[in-house]
Amino acid sequence: MPELSDHLDKMAEKVTVFIGNLKILGHMHRHPDVRFSDEWNREHRDFVPLTDCTIADRSTGKTVDDVRFVMVCRDHVDLIYPEAGGGKRIVREEPEAENEKPEPEPEQGVLRKRLRRIRPT
Repeated sequence: MPELSDHLDKMAEKVTVFIGNLKILGHMHRHPDVRFSDEWNREHRDFVPLTDCTIADRSTGKTVDDVRFVMVCRDHVDLIYPEAGGGKRIVREEPEAENEKPEPEPEQGVLRKRLRRIRPT
């Protein structure tokens, strides 16, 4: 079993996901030796993480939000497909310098409020 400090190569595969009235364009990360369908259908995995996402209204195409990270519930996905050309290999980034601060995360619930305007609950 690999140690936490071991480097694991992953591929960022560009995907398009349709959920209800939303269209999400983002990246799904998988190991290079695992097929897209196998990664999506892994057992005991109800949510799939996506990064660098643009969330748009499905009917108008208007962007609702751009987020760095979102968890997608597999049970709610209408359609998902990878873009042609496959993924690109991701290498571990160097830790940020101490004087550089990461972008602040949006206040909890902000995305939910934005999505409610498009998809009534």
